[in-house]
Amino acid sequence: MEAAFAADDPRIGVISLRLGQEHDLHGGSPHKILAYANRALKILGKGSKDTIEVGMCLHLSGSAYYKMGKYDTCLANLSRALHIISAKEEEGQDCRALKFAVHFLLGDTMTAMGKNDNALGHYTLGLSIQEELLESGHPQLAYNCRRVAEAFTQVVRFEEALPLCQKALQIHSGYHGDCSMEEASDRRLLAVIYRGLEDHEKALREHKLVKDILTSKGKTREVDMVAIAIADSYISLQRYDDAVAVLGSATF
Repeated sequence: MEAAFAADDPRIGVISLRLGQEHDLHGGSPHKILAYANRALKILGKGSKDTIEVGMCLHLSGSAYYKMGKYDTCLANLSRALHIISAKEEEGQDCRALKFAVHFLLGDTMTAMGKNDNALGHYTLGLSIQEELLESGHPQLAYNCRRVAEAFTQVVRFEEALPLCQKALQIHSGYHGDCSMEEASDRRLLAVIYRGLEDHEKALREHKLVKDILTSKGKTREVDMVAIAIADSYISLQRYDDAVAVLGSATF
């Protein structure tokens, strides 16, 4: 294409954007991602055009800066992307996919900066947008429900984390069937949430179910770590003999 078209041909800008997105999706070098994003932005934003594609370039460069730890620069790019999204929505364009991506990256950036409460607003809004875009049983929706539940758990807002984690579990169980590693991850988080709510019986139940799944998968080392959590739940319930028995059966 570079040999056949002019350097500022929009088709080269689009391909540069797509290549950058692929590198971003598959964990490529942030410097390479940024190079693609900047090249695409230079072409697609020529003449101060604020199109959805320009918003996508800004999100991509924001992701690169986030991976570099340059959070202020990331926020500046994402803020401009949101401005474009807002303008395009007023024109009647459907920008939900980009808006979701921008808000989730804002959540990640705020979290990295220690601004957890601000992050929650972006995560929650992003998740509500994704729920409009995906089918109710989509595994990506379940994954992000768990991510947002984790974010609420980190700021000790367990009551808000609980329904999100339960939804993730419901979707994962329906999609993967019983005893998947995704189910185990959901139930681990549920146990943490129930412990935070001081419902130690339910926390114990979740830990036991996690142990059964990990045992069926041959995850011996992880089973032993769960055994410690089970013993901890027994101690919280003042069932000290049960705690000793569980620890005694572990293969530390």
